[in-house]
Amino acid sequence: MLILRTIDNETVEFTDKEANLSAFLNTMFYSGDETFTGGESKINIDTIVIQKANKKILSIVQKLCKYVLLYNLSKDMIETNTYTDIPTVIQKDIDISKKFTLRDLFLLIDIVNFMDIEIILQILKKKVEYMVSSERPEVVMELFQLSYDDFTEREKEAVETYNAMVDY
Repeated sequence: MLILRTIDNETVEFTDKEANLSAFLNTMFYSGDETFTGGESKINIDTIVIQKANKKILSIVQKLCKYVLLYNLSKDMIETNTYTDIPTVIQKDIDISKKFTLRDLFLLIDIVNFMDIEIILQILKKKVEYMVSSERPEVVMELFQLSYDDFTEREKEAVETYNAMVDY
């Protein structure tokens, strides 16, 4: 077991198998022979501080790790399927709502990226793709608080071409 401490000084416990999904934690705390096997921690430290993470986000990371293991998900499985093929319980935990905002989603992406949990990054990538896939560029821009000034000339032309080709 590995205990991760949040920026707000609260803790979230990760089992060895959950922690082994993180290349960062695996490198820091587990020996090479035991990688991804749920081996015992190789050093005698059971707590690490994840500076950017609050309890809410780190708890979601832990739950997502648990679900990845429970549903025996693989990177290939995530890459070859759509977001709607991902187990519903995972989708519910990362649905944008009053409890889990867009800001929370991007903080989650940042923390998962820092922890280097590739399979969860793939899930979150599918989530963002799903969010923008059927929306008009203007809706996506509003969702992510972008303006045309944020785009290069080439990107502006691409948006204009897309709008001209698509019948809303």
